[in-house]
Amino acid sequence: GALTAMASIYTMRFYDYDRAMQCLLKSEQYAQERNFDRQLVDIYELTAVLEGQKSSIQHDFAFNPKSFELHRKAFNLAVKYDAPQHVMVLSMINMITDALSEGRLELIKNELITFRDHKIFDTIPARDFAKHQCAAAINVLNEQYDSALYHLGLLEQSIDVVDHAKHEYQIIAHENMYFVCRDKGDAAA
Repeated sequence: GALTAMASIYTMRFYDYDRAMQCLLKSEQYAQERNFDRQLVDIYELTAVLEGQKSSIQHDFAFNPKSFELHRKAFNLAVKYDAPQHVMVLSMINMITDALSEGRLELIKNELITFRDHKIFDTIPARDFAKHQCAAAINVLNEQYDSALYHLGLLEQSIDVVDHAKHEYQIIAHENMYFVCRDKGDAAA
């Protein structure tokens, strides 16, 4: 708990990603040694986010397989322990965006179905955003691009996060629309 909190502080307040990563790695080791699997949910999600931020800072916007797999681990553990639901939502948003960017939604087909069918409390921020994004991803898998674009069109209306994060979600919405339009164009050719 304390090491994970320190990692968040190093990341959000001081932008010291190396120290944040050291804290997360120690926290992961500690949780694994003591079989605290439920704590690994937050550790994996924070590590995945940190990996993604490091890539962005380095202007490497390419698919990051390490970050992607950490989001998947966090999601699957969150489902297994039925909490915390905010991690399920954040992991799903990141996995879909990454998989869409690569045109590889099949990588998360099982996770998409699990998320679609899972009851997420309406108090969880970005829940509706993630649900529409998930529906769009499933539509893309089924080559139903017009339905996918319909759901993606609802993303901006579904942004219910704190003000400072709204722009990030708007960017995600537009990126997702671009990726689906790109794939739709490839399918039509």
